[in-house]
Amino acid sequence: MNQTRKIIYALIAVVMVAVIFSISYYYLSTGTITVTTNDTKSLITVTLPGAKPHNLSHGHGTIRLAPGKYVVDVTVGDKESTAITQVTRGKKTSVNITLMSPVVVDTKGDYTAKSIIPDATGVTFLNSPFKQLFHYDGTTAVVVWPDIYPVAAIYWLSANTAYVLNPDGSLQYVIDGHATGPTAGQDTPQSIPPQSFAINAHGKLAAVTNQSVEVVDQPGATPHVVASLPSSSWGVALSERGDILLYDTSEGVEKTIKHSKSRYLPIDGKPRELPDALSYISSATISGDGTHMIYTADGSTGVYDLKANAPGVSIALQPTHPGSAAWVGNTKALYAQGTSIWLFDLASSTSAKISNISGSLTVDRPFTVTSDGQIYFGTDPATDGSGGQIYHFKL
Repeated sequence: MNQTRKIIYALIAVVMVAVIFSISYYYLSTGTITVTTNDTKSLITVTLPGAKPHNLSHGHGTIRLAPGKYVVDVTVGDKESTAITQVTRGKKTSVNITLMSPVVVDTKGDYTAKSIIPDATGVTFLNSPFKQLFHYDGTTAVVVWPDIYPVAAIYWLSANTAYVLNPDGSLQYVIDGHATGPTAGQDTPQSIPPQSFAINAHGKLAAVTNQSVEVVDQPGATPHVVASLPSSSWGVALSERGDILLYDTSEGVEKTIKHSKSRYLPIDGKPRELPDALSYISSATISGDGTHMIYTADGSTGVYDLKANAPGVSIALQPTHPGSAAWVGNTKALYAQGTSIWLFDLASSTSAKISNISGSLTVDRPFTVTSDGQIYFGTDPATDGSGGQIYHFKL
């Protein structure tokens, strides 16, 4: 009998040790994530891609999970926000996600428009079907700068000055309807592929010409070469303060194709090459202070920290219009996802839906962002007839 008891006690001890070991292993091999929001009625969904979602309610909650990257979605009514967070073994992770009320979007005109700029009397825009510039005061639309025709694209510096891209690829500087070459001493416009030049709001122009990168510091200034490239199939991005990104846009992303490394030319440091993962980029935009870029490579859109020279936070909800990203200040960016506009916050790595749209956006870079937070964009008509209008909202 004593022997039997000893065996039973021994088995119980083994089971207890096994349970304790299992629990300890579970706690040591997992991590916790605590999610809070600004709305106690919101539903929180925490999902490991490809796995069953975990739901938390009442705007907050804590859950223990295996290590990995998780997508956190928060919804209530017409409000939506999403972010990516990392669960680390043995660590506690806290995520605070803010839900935003949709912005009030008003219509400024029933025109298929792109490159919209406001002034004291209305908006001036490129009428996409007519390839001509119009001004609309809320009542009447009139053609402006009639001698500047046809127009493929326009890059506004102010309501009366701009760079104009013609259908033949030539670039002109225009002031009050009078066109000149973009650089000093030129009688004819300079021909530049559309993907190979960038202009900032101060009028600085960076362009790839004949395997060199030329910079014009302001309209009419003498160009100067800042870099040489192995080919002319390179793209350029330019920050508001003048930092330059150069990236290979050659067709194809197969492993057999060797892309040259992208380069970053900061105004306050030495030029440097970027990692191999950034060797092929199809579009990029740099924050005004030159510290971060949002880029699309191999169909995926991400954030890169140019200052730290390291990958930045992840965008949970990928843009369906990869080239639609537009910085609002240095820490936020607008982008389009389906028929919605989202605002990405770099500081919290959160994307919040701020509006739904009718129709489809007219260009890869559809948003005009003014210095006081006014946003303008246009849409093409959808198949059901909706859209084809000029829209405006304020952040």
